[in-house]
Amino acid sequence: MSQSPPSKNFLVGVAIGVLLVCASTIAILFFRHQDGSQLDRTESTVSPSNAIDSGAGNAIDSDLESLLDSGDSLERRFESMAPLERKLAIADLFDKFNEKGLQKILVLTEEFDSSVLRDELQDAAVRKLSSFHARRALKYIAALPDERHFSLVKALFQELSWLDLDRAISEAERLGDKLKRAAAEGILTAREDLTAENRLNLAKQLDNEQSFHELAALELIDKHVDDPASTWSQFVQDYGNDLESLSDSERTALLHIVRSWVIRDGMLAVEAINSSFPLRESRAWLTQQLLSTLIAEEPVLAREIVDELRNEDRAALLRVVQLWADDDGLGAFNAAIWMDEGADDPMRMQLAAIEGWASSNPHTLMANLEQLPEHLQEFSRNTALLEMRWTSPESVPAFVEQIGDQETQDWLLSNLMSSWINHDPSAAFRWASEYEEASGLQGRYSRSALAAMARNNTAEALALALTLPLNERGIGPEAMVIGGQGKDVALELIDHARNPETRLSVLMGIGSTLLYFNDYDEMFNLVEDEPIEAQFKYFEYFARQVASKSPQYLIDKFDSLPNDDFKRHCSDVLLFYNSFSDPPFLSDEQVKKFESMVNEDEETQ
Repeated sequence: MSQSPPSKNFLVGVAIGVLLVCASTIAILFFRHQDGSQLDRTESTVSPSNAIDSGAGNAIDSDLESLLDSGDSLERRFESMAPLERKLAIADLFDKFNEKGLQKILVLTEEFDSSVLRDELQDAAVRKLSSFHARRALKYIAALPDERHFSLVKALFQELSWLDLDRAISEAERLGDKLKRAAAEGILTAREDLTAENRLNLAKQLDNEQSFHELAALELIDKHVDDPASTWSQFVQDYGNDLESLSDSERTALLHIVRSWVIRDGMLAVEAINSSFPLRESRAWLTQQLLSTLIAEEPVLAREIVDELRNEDRAALLRVVQLWADDDGLGAFNAAIWMDEGADDPMRMQLAAIEGWASSNPHTLMANLEQLPEHLQEFSRNTALLEMRWTSPESVPAFVEQIGDQETQDWLLSNLMSSWINHDPSAAFRWASEYEEASGLQGRYSRSALAAMARNNTAEALALALTLPLNERGIGPEAMVIGGQGKDVALELIDHARNPETRLSVLMGIGSTLLYFNDYDEMFNLVEDEPIEAQFKYFEYFARQVASKSPQYLIDKFDSLPNDDFKRHCSDVLLFYNSFSDPPFLSDEQVKKFESMVNEDEETQ
């Protein structure tokens, strides 16, 4: 055989090498593109408002663009569909959107009236976004309200864990504590195909071992407990016996085991379970949870538990009822009726239920009064209202007004104010002011509230009053604080009045005291340095009162009044009271004088 020349062999080799290098380069670029299309490991600079389209199919069809014109059009498309039909329609539609379109859906759904539909579309959009660019999907989620971050991150990582588990874990490790937990829950709930050991190690890697245990507890709830005693021992070994440290799902799992065991072994199981919990509060909670189902389903066993507690630890039974009332007032009361049957004190548990109900939710107790025996309704109402003075004092008067007995009304409102003033004087005063305005009982409670403060600490009361709004006449409540201090102190504080109306109100308050002691000169001299408009309003306020007590004082003062407006008003007042006086206190000449002043005003008008 002939051989090729060396130069020819060399050229062929070079050509082949070049082709291999080119092919390798193309392959590397291709796989890098594929890798980046699912989850970019580098920080993206793309913001939610300027999302980068992901390769082919960047253009959104015109019909889809019209669908994304507004949240209304998007919501209308799905709102009338049944749940299954909607789920299929969303999946079909979202297959046609690119990353930019899905990101816009997240924004538009914020305009939805239906929160259920909003959550459903956002969940589906985030799951679909996991196949484009997970890190940008996290940025889109971050632009939504905080309260939805957890559920959407969980959904994102559920999908991502099926695409590439290692990368899902890697991305989860980059998150903060709260969202890392969401990611861990997403991965653990999605990848149930993994062994329990693998899932536990995965949870530990993400610093969320607790998430694994909670999910394991939820799985336990759905299982039939064949051997509750050993299952209980294992549970206590895994989770401990401190109820306060258990999550809601772990507590539910615990109760599932306890109920299975007690139904099978009765009081022997109850004694064994109680021995595992040294704290009385824990035992009371467990007993309450047990009885809430056993009374209806296993009444004989429930009666045995109650009788045992009544004989051995009555205080614990009372605590059981009160804990029950914290969660379900009416249910606790009905259970208490059952417990009191045949007891030597046949009202004790019912009263405990009412007291616990009032303490935890007095409003629902008030709403259910008619469901209670008539002989307990008054006690229940009063107990609830006394509790409400601490939790929602502003609600008390509306209920008190429905009480026909005035003595009981006064007693409840007095209790309300006496405690409220000490607890929150600012709120007490605001409530009293609003209540008095609505009921027409001006000053009945607000004065005592603010006055009590002013007596103890005038500066604090004044500072509080200055933060409160003006009344409908434009007068600030500081008028009450200042005016209640006595004339000398009030005049020292009067410059704190926020406006002329409030200042005048203070002066009128001081003037009223002077009027009571018939010190008319001092009363009118009090405003001699005030603006003439204020002087006239002050004179209008007191002229009738002086005329009714001492008309001669006004007659003597008439000629020294500041101007004709004062004189006309004085004339009108004197003529009015003279017409009712027997005998008249004005002479005919005085009547003519004052009538001419009044008539002069009418002719001018």
